[in-house]
Amino acid sequence: MYLVNKYSKWYYQIINAAQQRKLFKEEYKERHHIIPKSLGGSNSKENLIDLTAREHFVCHLLLTRMLTGKEKAKMIHAVNQLMSQKNQHQFDRYVPNSRIYEMIKTKLQEIKSISMKLDNPMSNPQVKDKHQLAMNKRGKSSGMSGKTHSEETKAKMKIKRAEQVITDAAKEKISKTIKELINGSEYVNPMDRPGVKEKHLERCLQRSGIKLECPHCKQLFSKNTLARWHGDNCKQK
Repeated sequence: MYLVNKYSKWYYQIINAAQQRKLFKEEYKERHHIIPKSLGGSNSKENLIDLTAREHFVCHLLLTRMLTGKEKAKMIHAVNQLMSQKNQHQFDRYVPNSRIYEMIKTKLQEIKSISMKLDNPMSNPQVKDKHQLAMNKRGKSSGMSGKTHSEETKAKMKIKRAEQVITDAAKEKISKTIKELINGSEYVNPMDRPGVKEKHLERCLQRSGIKLECPHCKQLFSKNTLARWHGDNCKQK
C-alpha cells in the first residue's frame, strides 16, 4: 500500500525513535495511529504511538507523500483537519508555516475538483433525467413565484448593476451565445408568442404618456427621449 521512497523512510524513522523513548506525563503529546484508521488501522496498542505535536503533524504530512489515489486524498484531508481543529484536549497543536498551509489547501482544492468531475451525481443519466423532470414540474422560476423584492432589495440590486463591469471577453461571449440562440432551429421570437406583442405595445403607450421636463431647455419629453437627447446631453446645457 505504501510507496517505498524517502518519505516512508523518514516516517518510520520518527515512529521507531518514538517507540524507543518515553515522554513525561507533563509533556504535551498526541496519540497517533501508525497505520491510519481510514486505511484499515486498528486501535490496538501495537498500532498506537505517542508523538509530540510537531512529530504528529510531520508524520501526517509524510503520509501524503507515501500514498497515491484515494488513500493520498484521505491523508490530505487528515492534515487539513490537524491544521483547522483544536479542542480542550489538543490546545497545543502544532501550527505549520504559511507555505505548508498553502500547499495543503491547494491540494485539497484539487481533490475536490477531481472528485466533482468523477463522482458528480449529475453525470449519471438517471439522476440527471430525474432532476430535469422535477425542475419541469415545479418550473425553473418557482423559487420567486408569487413573490416580489422589497424596495430596499431593489435599491441594492440597482447599485450592484450600476457597479458591474462587463469585460470585452464577456461581451463577446454573450454576443456569441445570443447569435447561436437566434440562428438555432428551435428559436422563437418572443414577439410571436401569444399576448407578448400586445403587452409590449401597452407598456410603450403607458411610458410615452408620461412626460418629463428637461432641466435645461424646459421642454417635456418621454423618459427614453429625455435620457437620450436631453438632460446631460441637452444642447442648451
